[in-house]
Amino acid sequence: MNINIMFFECEESLFSRKIPKETRGEIEAIFKRNEIYKKLRMKYLLNKETLNTLDWIEWFNWYYTINANKKEPLWLESYRKSHTKQSDIEYLNYDKLIKLGWSVKDIVYSSVSLSEKGIHKYHANDSDIDYWVKLRNRSPNLFSGAFLAGQLIGQAGFIEIGKNDFIKMKSGYITENQISCNKTIEEKSKYLYIPSVVLQERWKKKFVLYKILKNLKSQIEKSEIDIEKTKLIAITYSQEGTDLCVRLDFNLESYRNNGDIIFTANLKDFMTKI
Repeated sequence: MNINIMFFECEESLFSRKIPKETRGEIEAIFKRNEIYKKLRMKYLLNKETLNTLDWIEWFNWYYTINANKKEPLWLESYRKSHTKQSDIEYLNYDKLIKLGWSVKDIVYSSVSLSEKGIHKYHANDSDIDYWVKLRNRSPNLFSGAFLAGQLIGQAGFIEIGKNDFIKMKSGYITENQISCNKTIEEKSKYLYIPSVVLQERWKKKFVLYKILKNLKSQIEKSEIDIEKTKLIAITYSQEGTDLCVRLDFNLESYRNNGDIIFTANLKDFMTKI
């Protein structure tokens, strides 16, 4: 979806720290007409009396996320870098995000957008969003995201899959876009697929990924998953993904014709590495 609100396209607006009455009316009209990204969350911010720096940047992040065709201005990137720091990052799971006004679809949309920007061969469309919403609803508590000013900047997680999908994926017969979307799985919590692990370029080599994985590990420990018996599978699309699997001592299973690499591991071994 593309919308035009000129207030968010002017550098001077960054320094006002307040949404004008006219712009507020535009936003409210858009919310009435559309089911839009982060609608509930942004309605909350719209009615918040005082916006802190991170709230304010979140408005601009939101605008340029829903307008993916608009090139994000350099002045916004510069402002964000100069007004945010590593200690501002929040490490959140689905439960916390829902309480903050996010929907599952909002989170998935952010996740897919991050993967598109961070992985060279990754491209998605609206049907991909719906597909991943179905898969994520199956494993809502197996996701860890790093968020800064309402923007997903890094992620890692697991998706529960059935034994047949695990075997087919391991053999290279199916990709992540062909996982069965059945709501329930007979072999509950025995096989986990690792979707893309991605970080924004600014936050690489700053221990952010380590904290994301630690948060994910904590969720697994609180879940009903049998750590001793559960197997993992991952498909890497980049050298960074491959290097991560190697560092975590995953087993290389095979190479796909397009250059992607299939790795497997035991969850128990993964947990000891984090």
